[in-house]
Amino acid sequence: MVKLLNQEAQPGITQAIPMMIIKASSRGETKTEWLDSKHSFSFAEYYNPDRMGYRSLRVVNEDRVGPSRGFPNHPHSDMEILTYVISGKLAHKDSMGNGSVIEPGDFQLMTAGEGIIHSEFNASEDDECHFYQIWIKPQAKDLKPGYQQRSTKTPAFKTNSLTPIVTPTGGDDTMSINQNAEVTLGVFEKDEVVVFPQKQDYPYGFLQILEGKVKLAEHLLEAGDGAGFEFAKVERITAVEDCRLLLFYLT
Repeated sequence: MVKLLNQEAQPGITQAIPMMIIKASSRGETKTEWLDSKHSFSFAEYYNPDRMGYRSLRVVNEDRVGPSRGFPNHPHSDMEILTYVISGKLAHKDSMGNGSVIEPGDFQLMTAGEGIIHSEFNASEDDECHFYQIWIKPQAKDLKPGYQQRSTKTPAFKTNSLTPIVTPTGGDDTMSINQNAEVTLGVFEKDEVVVFPQKQDYPYGFLQILEGKVKLAEHLLEAGDGAGFEFAKVERITAVEDCRLLLFYLT
């Protein structure tokens, strides 16, 4: 396990944040007759003081929900909640009056803000729903709740490139988030070398492997693995096999 240093910088001191490698097999787990949820960071009954998040990234959960089952109405506040459906369909309802079905390749972003109540259920009576849910801490508390949804079935999404999904300002086919952070989706073919675009405002990155395998520095990362790192020290990855991943740009 890797223990992160204090993330609040002290004036005049340059801090070194060690690379954080989270192997899929080391994640926490919540398992019931209808839910199999893996937790990269401390969540629910899983608590690990060395895994309380990475920069503003607080939760990375990989969930598999059985047919017609799910999470009934429950509240959230002061969190940006991003959901990405890999397979199956997820039915959403919330206290703002939104009701939608999130399909494979769709992203949903909720600003919980001053408070929101929502439910998420597997929309299929026959098939499992597989998705990631990600929490990012907002820059301010008690924001106005909000809801956004985006599909990757658009011309903006291209294989063998990093496609922006979430940015602070939104626009250009992206959703806006109340934090100085960006989220990009990448789908790469075997042997593709991916050079990370360097962004002055974002010294830190977090890589979440959704499918396939990649090489990050000397580390082989497989589906379910995650890694937090400094862009100045890690500039690229290589796809060991066809893969799908999320790359977070963080301050």
